Amino acid sequence: PEASRPGVSVTVTDDDKANKAALVVSKSMLSLAEADGTDTYTVTLNTRPTGNVTVTPTSADTSVATVSPASLIFTTDNWSVPKTFTVTGINDDIVNPNGGRGGKISHTASGGGYDN
Repeated sequence: PEASRPGVSVTVTDDDKANKAALVVSKSMLSLAEADGTDTYTVTLNTRPTGNVTVTPTSADTSVATVSPASLIFTTDNWSVPKTFTVTGINDDIVNPNGGRGGKISHTASGGGYDN
């Protein structure tokens, strides 16, 4: 007869909240010309907020690129309607050895259950 094999029972407790409030960004990468080249991306909320949510973008290096408008507001009625940010490349008159420069845009959200 086959020997009994001991087993281990494992339960993993899910630590993710259902419908966790998060921003949905349409693009993860943009490519723009240095001299006032522009590109856009949109942002929405992934769940209906409890009140107004203000989304504020921040360029890590405004000598590389700027982003506008300074903030957008989502309401309980328009939370799933995409809103547009515009990113503009900044001319620096420097020859870059790798042919370009990089930057990062981060976002903060406040209000309506979206406080980071």
